[in-house]
Amino acid sequence: MANLKQIKAKIKSVGNLKKITRALEVVSTVKLQKIKNQAEGLKSYLMQILRIFWTISPKIDLFGQERENINATRTAVMVVTSERGLCGWLNTKLLRKVLQENDLATTDFFVVGKKGLEFLKRVNATIVGHLQVGDAVSSQELLAVYTFFEQAIQKWHYNKVSLYFNFFRNSIIQIPTSIQVFPLSLTEIKMFFDGIELPLAVPWTEHNATDLLIEPSLEEVRQEVRRQIRNYVILSALVQNKTGEHAARMIAMKNAKDNATGFVKSLTLKFNKERQAAITKEISEIVSAKIAIEG
Repeated sequence: MANLKQIKAKIKSVGNLKKITRALEVVSTVKLQKIKNQAEGLKSYLMQILRIFWTISPKIDLFGQERENINATRTAVMVVTSERGLCGWLNTKLLRKVLQENDLATTDFFVVGKKGLEFLKRVNATIVGHLQVGDAVSSQELLAVYTFFEQAIQKWHYNKVSLYFNFFRNSIIQIPTSIQVFPLSLTEIKMFFDGIELPLAVPWTEHNATDLLIEPSLEEVRQEVRRQIRNYVILSALVQNKTGEHAARMIAMKNAKDNATGFVKSLTLKFNKERQAAITKEISEIVSAKIAIEG
């Protein structure tokens, strides 16, 4: 009977765990659907503004001459990771890529997400900033990031600034990727789209330079467009990574729920066998006692 009680207690415990993982799966699914719409909207907006930038780039030299007079020897990397656990493989693949492609001795890290901060501290990386964001990513939350990088770029602190994050393709596939946001490079942008396997269907159009009337000045327009591109890429990266985080957590909770269901079935089968064995033993004892008394 003691063994039956233990099995019954395990069934109840695993059943409670199944309810919890099921609830977490539902929560992650709801959050995923909300931010997934935002991610799709940003992706569509990206293709639209790229058409504009591709058109005006030959006239304002958008992707050129941003390296002039840069004597800095350090680089900056912004790493976007998750705030909470239950999606560890998502962070592991990205952080492995960060370590493979960057020299810790000459790189400053700005970290978004608690998990990335904990990891980079363990490897003794130079951390110059840290930001925590909620489930709903907004531009207001990122003002500190925008300001930090714009000031660093204007003061020539870094010779290169890159952004590492997980690109959300679907609920199963998230791609650890990176994009260079300073200096802006047409080659780097094309490499980024090739890496995420997203077709860059933006034609390069040539027009006469007299088609545009630029105010207040060419240099101010060029700097403002570059600033807006960087800010948009940072916002998109956080939304993409947050979408992948919810998807990874949803899959993890679904797997945990399925495992709990299978475990409950096996425990129930074991419980029934043990109970049947106990009943058979009791019947055998009763029959044996009856025979002994009659004999």
